[in-house]
Amino acid sequence: MFSMTRRKKVTLNIAIGVVLISILSSAASAQAVVQGTALLATAKLNNLRLHTSGPWIKDVQGNTVTLRGAEDYLRWEYADASHNFDPLRYSDISPQKYDLYRQSGANFIRVHMNKWLWDSSPNYVKAYDTLIEWTSQRGIRVVINFESYTIIGAQWPVYDWTQEQVIDYLVNGTTQTFLTQLANHFKNKDNVIGFEIMPDRIADTFWASYRGETPQQARAEYRQAVISIIRAIHAVDPTFLAFIYPICYVCLISFIQESPITEPNTVWAAIQSVSWDKCCYDYAKAYYNGSTSLGYSLMASFYQQNLFYATELGYPVILLETEAKTDLPSADQYVADLFTIFRQNQIGICWWPYDIPQGTSGLWGWINLLQLSGTRLKLTPIGRVWAKHLQLFST
Repeated sequence: MFSMTRRKKVTLNIAIGVVLISILSSAASAQAVVQGTALLATAKLNNLRLHTSGPWIKDVQGNTVTLRGAEDYLRWEYADASHNFDPLRYSDISPQKYDLYRQSGANFIRVHMNKWLWDSSPNYVKAYDTLIEWTSQRGIRVVINFESYTIIGAQWPVYDWTQEQVIDYLVNGTTQTFLTQLANHFKNKDNVIGFEIMPDRIADTFWASYRGETPQQARAEYRQAVISIIRAIHAVDPTFLAFIYPICYVCLISFIQESPITEPNTVWAAIQSVSWDKCCYDYAKAYYNGSTSLGYSLMASFYQQNLFYATELGYPVILLETEAKTDLPSADQYVADLFTIFRQNQIGICWWPYDIPQGTSGLWGWINLLQLSGTRLKLTPIGRVWAKHLQLFST
C-alpha cells in the first residue's frame, strides 16, 4: 500500500551536527567532531519520535518498538461545565495516574481528543498541554486520537456529530485543518508521536449512499482525503506517525491490497472488540461460551488473517483499540490470551479504557483498568493482568 522506503528524519540531529562543524575552524575540527558526536547522542536519547521501516516501527536508534498501552478517554471526552470543561478538575486526573501507567509496562498512551472542547475551552487546551508535559516527564509516548466533536453540557453531552458530518469533515478539509493545527501545536513535543485519522470509521456503503457514489468511488474518495491529511501533517513535521484505518469493518487486508497508499511513516490501525464480535466471529463466540482454549486458537487465526498478514505484505499495523464488556466470562484469561498473541507476533496493542468505573458496572458496561482506593488510583484485577502481560514484551 505504501512503498516501505522509509526516511529516518532526524532534523534536530543534522542541524546540531551542521552548526557545530560549520562554525568551528579547521584547526579545531577534530574537537568539533567529538563534541558533535556527543550532542547527537544526547539528542537521540531525548527523542521519543518513531518512524516506520518496512513492516516495523522503529526508534531513532533503529530498534524495533512494539507499542502497547491503553487509552486515556473519559475526562478528555466528557469534561463538563460543572468542572469548567477542565479535565484536571477531576480527582482521577493527576500525576499519580501517569506514574501508575509508567509502572505498568506501557510504552505509549492513546489520548482522546474532543474537537469541541479544544475549540471552545482554553481550560481544556491548557489541561491537554499539562498532560503532554506529565507524560513527557515520565518518558511516555502519546498518540492523539481525534475521534469526536461532542458538545458537552452541564454533565453529559448534548450533541454528538453524525456519520454524515464525519464524512463532510473529511471531504471539506475540516479534519485536515484541525489535525494540521494539532501538529503545529505539538511539533516541539517529541513524546507526541502521531495522530489518528478518523478512527470513527464509516462503512463504504453508507459513504456511497450519502455521497451518491458507488462503494468503490467512496473508498477512492476516502483514500484521497486520508492521503491529503497525511501530507498536511508531514508538511509540519515528517517524523509524526499517521495512524489510518480502512473504511469498513474487518477488511484491512483487502482495503490495503485494493489501492496502495505510499506515504511514509504511516501505520495501519484496527479496532476490534470480542464483545462486538460475538455476533459474528467464532473466536468471540467461543470465549462467550466459556471455551477459552478453543477461543485462543480461533483468535490467533483471526488476527493472523485479518491484521498480522499485513506485515507479510510489508505494512506496519497496530490494534489501536480493543475492549470487552463486563459480561465476558473468564475475562482475565481472555486478556492474557489476547496480549500473548500480540506479544508473540510483535504487533502493537492498546486497551480501552484506562479509566475508573462509571456507574455500577465498569465504564458503562465495559471493563476498565483503574479503580479508586480512597483518594488514590490502583489497577483493577483486569488491569493487573494487562500490566503483567505488558511487562512481558521485549521490544
